[in-house]
Amino acid sequence: MRLISNSENQEKIQESFDRICYSSSEALRKTIQNMPLIIADELTAQSVYSDEYNFFQRAYSDSFGVIKGNIRYENEQYHLIVLNIAKINDFNLTDCEFDGVFSHEQGHIFNENPIRETPSILKGNTKIEIDNAKKLSLKESETYADYFSKQTNCSKGLISSINKYLLSENCPSTELFDIRLEQLRTEDILLGTIKLLK
Repeated sequence: MRLISNSENQEKIQESFDRICYSSSEALRKTIQNMPLIIADELTAQSVYSDEYNFFQRAYSDSFGVIKGNIRYENEQYHLIVLNIAKINDFNLTDCEFDGVFSHEQGHIFNENPIRETPSILKGNTKIEIDNAKKLSLKESETYADYFSKQTNCSKGLISSINKYLLSENCPSTELFDIRLEQLRTEDILLGTIKLLK
């Protein structure tokens, strides 16, 4: 793991990474520690990955973090996790909640949801069918990532951070968050796959 962060945020991120690793099983800990990851904050992300399509900026408006898989940095392949520390601080997330958010972002890499074929109008699908497929894909993407917080014993912090977000003016819609909270409280097993480097 490479940590490329503003000096004020480095310790906070490193300590959270270590807590997540050591609350995981030994096998999972080794997997997390050995994955080619770059962890950045919102202040340093653009020095790692050129955000010409404002991918990060769009994500910052309604989330605590975002990932970008398969980036090239200094002639090596990595998965990038960007944590929106300014927003995390605005919400006054505790260490437990921070770990929940961070483990969720890791979940997009370590517990990737099943890839489904995207319907298209060219194949005779209606706009409603396409929209429903997109909603399902988003729901699965988030709930599979959430499940990783269960695997790393960080789900209580994630639930608490989601509840804080739901009570804020920033929350545009509660539907997906309600689904996520319901799923987090179940005993369901959502085992996806590790996002591969290409």
